[in-house]
Amino acid sequence: MFLKIKNKQIGVHFKNRFTLFNNIKYAFKLNINTFSFFLGNPLSWNKKINNSDIYKFKYYLNKYNIKTDYIVPHSSYLINLCSSNIFNLIKSIKLFIKEINLCYELDIKFINFHLGSNDLRNININKCIDNVINILNNIINKTKKVILVIENSAGQDNAIGNNIIDISKIINNIDNKSRIGLCIDTCHAFAAGYDLRTLNKCDDFFLYINKIIGLNFLKVIHLNGSIYKYFSKLDKHSMLLKNNFLGYAVYYWIMTNNLFNNKPIILETPNSLKWIEELSWLYSI
Repeated sequence: MFLKIKNKQIGVHFKNRFTLFNNIKYAFKLNINTFSFFLGNPLSWNKKINNSDIYKFKYYLNKYNIKTDYIVPHSSYLINLCSSNIFNLIKSIKLFIKEINLCYELDIKFINFHLGSNDLRNININKCIDNVINILNNIINKTKKVILVIENSAGQDNAIGNNIIDISKIINNIDNKSRIGLCIDTCHAFAAGYDLRTLNKCDDFFLYINKIIGLNFLKVIHLNGSIYKYFSKLDKHSMLLKNNFLGYAVYYWIMTNNLFNNKPIILETPNSLKWIEELSWLYSI
């Protein structure tokens, strides 16, 4: 289908269009080992997967020789660990713990999540960050093994995590550092004001992450284009090769940099009919 580059693990996000185990079948058809999916309906508080689905998931992993090292489920969109509404916050914590436990049952190493937003806009950002640190430390203490991977945000709708400094404060204050990680979404970074349109700018950005967080915490890349111009604070992904204000430099930088060897690199681009074309193009760089 396309020639793979040794040590680069590139895949796609399935957007809940398949059942848990059918995701594996489709990954095999696409000739990818890396993929992301939701652990059920991302807009529902009810999260339940039966034992039969868990068995089938593991069965097809073994059948198609796909390792869970490069599978990164995306948490529910409803989870908001920054909520100032105590009832929503409690529901968010319970749902996140349930999803982490499900990843543990599936022998999955990572779960990707958004920090959420200051929904009522009445909590100081520093106080919000302190609250998230305490919440994550408690969640980690109540769960096992799974690495919680914080995804940077675009900053839309008062979302927390668009500023890399804020993420660094959280990661640096997690007690069990082996259970926390970082996911960089290229669209979100560009929308939040981090310019990735040249190779030198990419150098600067990742050197900055290394300085304030440490690149050892960088576990996952979401490789996306941006429909909107630089520093828009709007989270709207484009295809890599069409209507993309981000340009192509960051894709070249990632594909040719050993830093990203054997890390999940996941496309969340909007047109599944173009996935093979996009994957082929990336592997041709």
